[in-house]
Amino acid sequence: MTPMLIEALREPRSVSGLPPPALAVLVAQARTTNLLAALGHRLEAAGILEGILPEAGRHFRSAMLAQEKQQRDLAHELSPLVRVFDALGEPLVLLKGAAYIAAGLDCSRGRLISDLDLLVREAAIDRAEQALQSAGWEGVKQEAYDDRYYRRWMHEIPPLVHRSRGSVLDVHHTILPPTAGPRVPAERLFERLQPIAPGIHGLATEDMILHSAAHLFFESEFPHALRDLWDQRCLLLQFSEQIPDFWDRLAVRAGEMDLETPLWLSLRYVEMHFAITPPPDVLDRLRPRASVPRSMWWDFLFRRIFRPDHPSARLRFHATAEQLLFLRGHALRMPPWLLLPHLARKGFRRLAPANEGA
Repeated sequence: MTPMLIEALREPRSVSGLPPPALAVLVAQARTTNLLAALGHRLEAAGILEGILPEAGRHFRSAMLAQEKQQRDLAHELSPLVRVFDALGEPLVLLKGAAYIAAGLDCSRGRLISDLDLLVREAAIDRAEQALQSAGWEGVKQEAYDDRYYRRWMHEIPPLVHRSRGSVLDVHHTILPPTAGPRVPAERLFERLQPIAPGIHGLATEDMILHSAAHLFFESEFPHALRDLWDQRCLLLQFSEQIPDFWDRLAVRAGEMDLETPLWLSLRYVEMHFAITPPPDVLDRLRPRASVPRSMWWDFLFRRIFRPDHPSARLRFHATAEQLLFLRGHALRMPPWLLLPHLARKGFRRLAPANEGA
């Protein structure tokens, strides 16, 4: 059975006339997925928001107001970043939610962010880190192992937090860890940057979708899985309506960036959940080998993850799917000789407080 939230996102008019208990469930599902403000905008655009019960309507309006304030805060946060990168002589490149908002894309309506993701050329990342520290962003204190792990094996430096404002920056030099299977040529991302606001750049439209898909399907934890899939739905719908030959261009770019499989998975689940149907020939070009048995396995996992993590929507074996996807995500991003010691260390650290108190 389709969760109420997914049905409401697909067809906002399905919310009209819902009784109070059902509305309460819908609000809870939307809140747990960070889609409460996004759904509020959908209901408002469809002329539904004014007609629902005030007790439910105030939850949507409150979330929408909070998200609008976050957008204003983001604008203030970007001004000093523009100055930092202008002085560096490097483009300020936003990723994910911050880029969607700065560019005013359809998926920015109601989109919440928890931090700012930036992309910096690997050759310039040390200078960028020093400049950001001089401007007030400081590294989060962590163990030497974690700091070394980030800098040697990951696609980003350790997070930076502003000493007075508390804003968090995740500074990347590519979009997947170098140890992951796909060899994403990061330099090609910079060749096609596009301006999205004064002094601010974003990825090319195809790269924006590919990054979102790669981020989603190479993850090991999924607190925002349905929200990220909704991002994909909105990006695909908007760009396919605006750009000639969009689907062909997207498939070609996926091949160039070695990201055919995460894009195929994204298209599969966007179609399954939100009824956005790509051209069949595009799906055939992207389809991975031995896709039938793997699809059955993927469906078991992702159909449980792409639902609100709420008792009214959770399927059986949800926790099992989370655990298996946790292992899958780590295995995709790290070779066994690096993964096994890393997981062993993380497991030991989780057990350490219990051992100390025993």
